[in-house]
Amino acid sequence: VNLSINYRSTPEVVKKANIVLDTATEKHEFKEKLNAYNNHEGENKVVDCSSAPDFIAEKIKEIGGDYSEIAILYRTKILLKSIEQALLQANIPYVIHQGKNFLEKKVIRELMSYLSLMINRENIYALENILLLTKSLSKVKAELFINHYKGDVIKGFEKIESLDFDIKLTGPQKERRAYFLERFERDCKLSYEDLKESLTDDNSIVYGEYNELVKKGTTDDKVKEGVRACEDIEMMVNIMKDYKNLNEFIEDIILKMDTTEDSSEKVNLMTIHASKGLEFETVFVVGNNTDIFPGSKASSSFEALEEERRLFYVAITRAKTNLYLTYRRSLFGKELRPSRFLKETGFINNKIVYDKKVPFKNQYNNQSKKRWY
Repeated sequence: VNLSINYRSTPEVVKKANIVLDTATEKHEFKEKLNAYNNHEGENKVVDCSSAPDFIAEKIKEIGGDYSEIAILYRTKILLKSIEQALLQANIPYVIHQGKNFLEKKVIRELMSYLSLMINRENIYALENILLLTKSLSKVKAELFINHYKGDVIKGFEKIESLDFDIKLTGPQKERRAYFLERFERDCKLSYEDLKESLTDDNSIVYGEYNELVKKGTTDDKVKEGVRACEDIEMMVNIMKDYKNLNEFIEDIILKMDTTEDSSEKVNLMTIHASKGLEFETVFVVGNNTDIFPGSKASSSFEALEEERRLFYVAITRAKTNLYLTYRRSLFGKELRPSRFLKETGFINNKIVYDKKVPFKNQYNNQSKKRWY
């Protein structure tokens, strides 16, 4: 195998990759200029996006075919959440490499447990998740309850001390039980529209627990955990808006949860680092803005800039046929600059504009990260 021959990408991408090598001031492992083995053509575009996740979802639907031949690459995981939301809303299956799928997160499973109980009051495993979250029962007592109780678990939990399980609640546990039962019954009576609003109430069962971490977290890590969890709940509530009622929402999300471990025919989401050595028919590289890719450290560090340039080379040469590089021109009135790599390679000269207005609702008191892409 001749290492100076690229057997993967289109001649146009190979040409851009060579420009990356030319602009590098430091020699790295990509020492020789490349020659394209294939003569096939593809679509290679820079996309000036008002919302890259929506552009990506629409383009994937348009391309169709085997989803496993599509990859979305990102320099930093801060870009991941809004991409997941767009794919979920578009019913596009995906897998995250070296990371946890949104639907696999603990807070999402807790939220789904709470909502599932509204549909099926005999779902004792759903109740267990909520009891442990709210500390209404210890893990040992919760397991004793779920292993022996049958029937309406809400009623069972209400009278748990009178059951033949020898379970006694402490004063604080009784208070938490009373609040959970009162709030749960109230939420059950709400319309679907009102329920969605209720789920991000500071005093709601799941959101409220993590909101307390933000307010009273004893370490920075705990506070960050609370903020991230609240953001995840807000994202899930936003996804709920695509469904007509709670039953429809739960059935579809549970089905998606059951297939998260199967990575066949799913769009690949991964960092650029994780993509080394891989190839895909279609590649999306998101976040091609100054201070994102290259990152902010590159503005003051020669070594950091060369590392970022090397990663850009890796990213664009993962594509076999189609390559899309997205960036934002502005956000909330603030002008943003495209990545220097788009200019150096000339990719910026082959630009298209995708302009879809996506309203951003920051429900979390300025703590939430804004939707970047």
